[in-house]
Amino acid sequence: MPGVRAWIPLILLVLLAGCAPLQQGRCVHGNCTDGKGTFRWPGGAVYKGEFEGRMPHGKGEYSFEDGSSYKGGFEAGQPHGEGFRIYANGMTYEGTWSHGLKDGWGAETYENGAEYWGDYKAGVPHGFGTYTYPDGARYVGKFQNGSRHGSGQLKEADGTLTKGRWEDDKLVERRDAAGVDEAGDQTPWQGGGEVVMPSAPAAQDGADTPEEDGAPDSPSP
Repeated sequence: MPGVRAWIPLILLVLLAGCAPLQQGRCVHGNCTDGKGTFRWPGGAVYKGEFEGRMPHGKGEYSFEDGSSYKGGFEAGQPHGEGFRIYANGMTYEGTWSHGLKDGWGAETYENGAEYWGDYKAGVPHGFGTYTYPDGARYVGKFQNGSRHGSGQLKEADGTLTKGRWEDDKLVERRDAAGVDEAGDQTPWQGGGEVVMPSAPAAQDGADTPEEDGAPDSPSP
């Protein structure tokens, strides 16, 4: 599993989406200031749900023009609380969000068949989790800033089991059947299950359309 750099595109997706003001388009139904309504943009993006202070706030669903979507909680225009994100390339994330970033517990699937479920912090795996590789290999253990870091165990597709301690995605100590620590190989795992963490697609939410007065600020799924 790669380090935190592989997760940066996911964070950038959230930040870029947050910078795309939904001050274009118009309210097509209901109350888009303080209440429930539907807001639509020229590019085809749509938000349906609750508003407060002219921003998505509460429960709602945001559909990007590329077919991707986010459904769940919002706070001050950002995903917050429980939510489900579907990306245009088929990736999904279901879990908790905090001010636009994955934070808490969640489960993520990738277009290549890999899966992660466990703890997140500031948009990346951090805490305890399970990462399953496309070939069936599985790492169960601790993560830090998007990398395997701390105690864990790796079961490769052929059944080979490695227990030990990782630092920055490198195995630094092995633990044998008797529980004795051994020096690790000091290099990233090169087993058949290693993959590059896929990046999320770029957000497309009609941000390049002309601005209109009276529209709410942008959500940032």
